[in-house]
Amino acid sequence: MWTRITTPYLDRHNDYLLLYSRAEEDGEWTITDDGSAFGDMATIGWANVWNDPQVVDILARWEVNVEGYALVKCVRSDDYYLGIHAMVQTMLALDRFVTAQTLLEREGA
Repeated sequence: MWTRITTPYLDRHNDYLLLYSRAEEDGEWTITDDGSAFGDMATIGWANVWNDPQVVDILARWEVNVEGYALVKCVRSDDYYLGIHAMVQTMLALDRFVTAQTLLEREGA
């Protein structure tokens, strides 16, 4: 069963960042954004943005994987809160990336 986690952090739309977590049978936890970060990027025409070097760097820095459109991180029970932290930081960094790229496009850079 998935548990929804509402964080106190806001994205560029002023929506709270939402995460979902689930305990696996092997004792690990799976944490996901259920596709919200990349789904949002797809709505503005950035369907394959995860190939961008800056996005690859963000994902690698926080050791977050992509499955379909979803950000996913699997952690041991004792690293659960670090996994939540990594997911939040990844989502915030991707949100800042989109904001910066959008501003650059508007300025014609």
